[in-house]
Amino acid sequence: MKKILLFVVIAILVSVSAFADITVSSPALGSSTADREETVSTTFTIKNTDPTHDLTVTSITSTAELKYSLNFTNINFPATVAANATATVTVTAYVPADLDAVDSNYDEVAINIGSLTVIGTLNSVAVTQNADMTMQAENNVRIERLRVEKDGSRKSMDDGDTFKNVRPGDILTYELEIGNGYSDSEDVDIDVSINMDSSNSDIEIDEEDDEIDDLGADEEDTVTGEFIVEEEADSDATITVIVSATDENGAKHGEKLEFKLDINRLTHDVQISRVIISPETLDNCKHNEVVATVYVKNMGKRDEKDAAVEVEISDLNFKEKKDLPYELEKDDSATLNFIIPIETTTTEGVYSTEITTFWGTVAESNTQKVQFTITQCPTTITTTTTDDGTIVTTDDGTTVTTDDGTDTTDTSTLAQAAPKKSGLGDNSIYLVILGALSTLVLVVIAAIVIYTVRTGNKKY
Repeated sequence: MKKILLFVVIAILVSVSAFADITVSSPALGSSTADREETVSTTFTIKNTDPTHDLTVTSITSTAELKYSLNFTNINFPATVAANATATVTVTAYVPADLDAVDSNYDEVAINIGSLTVIGTLNSVAVTQNADMTMQAENNVRIERLRVEKDGSRKSMDDGDTFKNVRPGDILTYELEIGNGYSDSEDVDIDVSINMDSSNSDIEIDEEDDEIDDLGADEEDTVTGEFIVEEEADSDATITVIVSATDENGAKHGEKLEFKLDINRLTHDVQISRVIISPETLDNCKHNEVVATVYVKNMGKRDEKDAAVEVEISDLNFKEKKDLPYELEKDDSATLNFIIPIETTTTEGVYSTEITTFWGTVAESNTQKVQFTITQCPTTITTTTTDDGTIVTTDDGTTVTTDDGTDTTDTSTLAQAAPKKSGLGDNSIYLVILGALSTLVLVVIAAIVIYTVRTGNKKY
């Protein structure tokens, strides 16, 4: 029994020793620029590390699928590898059309297509050694350009970049340009999906487009959207952009890009949230008023005890500053109303109104401009007609008289009103003739009545 156990232990040690004396490198087929539906080749090595015995290689097998058409060359079986020597073997394979270019994290990687096994004998002991095989093909969908813009300032973002000076309440726009890297001769269309995510829940992403259907070979397309920074945001955000695509053959392509929004609150920041001017248009016919309602919010890091708002209209010599009657805490809002008098002497036109916020009573924080319009009061015209002419009287007491009934008033400054035309009822001669005719008619009627009465008496 002891002899049998000793034999087994020796056999195991010999086998392990032989196994340890063979090393096989892993062949990497293709590359990040390799075309699909082409044949590629590479080499791998078989090393015999035994210092005294030759290695006899009897065969090499693989677990790769038949679609790869794997073939080992530059070796004839059985092949002898001398002690402490290395043999180089060539492997050729076909890159299928559906070979993925990226992994689940959208990194460009070589895909494991199986393993190979070297089989042989060393010092009369059967030996085997395995090695993984990989294959890589070109990633044909990439982010060509990502541009982010805020307040007219634009920056192209690469992986790991930072967009600085972002403040709560900001709205940033983006343009994402995506390209299909297949050549016209390959003529492979791709369906693209775009996904954006933020590590900060205070960032809202408005994706106007989130997919591109049938992006043609060697073509580019652009999608747009917005990053909306909530007013409560007070920490940086990492934006993750994932462009994933599947071509018409089923191969997976894509890219992931991450950049940071550097969000900073100012120590003191009394923002103007909104300004309402009511009414926006009015006339100067009488004493009037414009009401400016100013909404402010404390977007700074600290509570503000002495916040104030000022409204100034330089063209009207109007300037009024009001202190907030209470402490404006962080993220709190307040409203102030300003009454702007408009006199009848105020000139018509568009008036610019400047709104300024303050912290600490005198330190300026933010400024915004709005406008309102004053129109000229319309002129009223009254017309009086006489026998000698037409008298036109305006609302300011100006009188214009014409001898021939023609209105000579400058119509460019008066509301149009046609002079009253004279009629027959205003002519004295006409009145005399009308009276005479009326008398004549009465006489004729009286004569007819008398004649009728007399004729009737004769009959009786």
